[in-house]
Amino acid sequence: MNYNPPVTADFLRGAAFHEAGHVVVARFLGLTVGKIEIGDDGSGNTKIGSAKHLPLIDQIALCVAGIEAEALFNVPEFKHAALIDYQRVSILLEGITPDESFECRNAAYGRALEILKKHMSEIEQLANRLIEEKHIDASVLAVEPAATNE
Repeated sequence: MNYNPPVTADFLRGAAFHEAGHVVVARFLGLTVGKIEIGDDGSGNTKIGSAKHLPLIDQIALCVAGIEAEALFNVPEFKHAALIDYQRVSILLEGITPDESFECRNAAYGRALEILKKHMSEIEQLANRLIEEKHIDASVLAVEPAATNE
């Protein structure tokens, strides 16, 4: 028997911070961000340009940025919200040893968290706007790109 809890304002908040985390890390890494949206069902999606040219650690950091943003802001995660992110990480790590995989994942989580901590106000601003509007075209965001690689 599958139980799907009702979507609450907390889950919408979690989805908003999750997507805002992806956006901030993507912009920090110099990637193009398109439409950002959260659904009334607690889902979310962000259109981000290709990261294939980035180092592996940065590619994984982008994948886990939403998960790290949820933890950083202590917002609830909707069941299976990060499943796609974990699948993307798995694909990126195919063909390397378990020890190398562990090292890459740890470095990437640290990288994502480092970027997110430097841009907490931007994340919060974007998440709150997402909660209100449900979808945003990133090309019209008033917030300047987070930064270039520091």
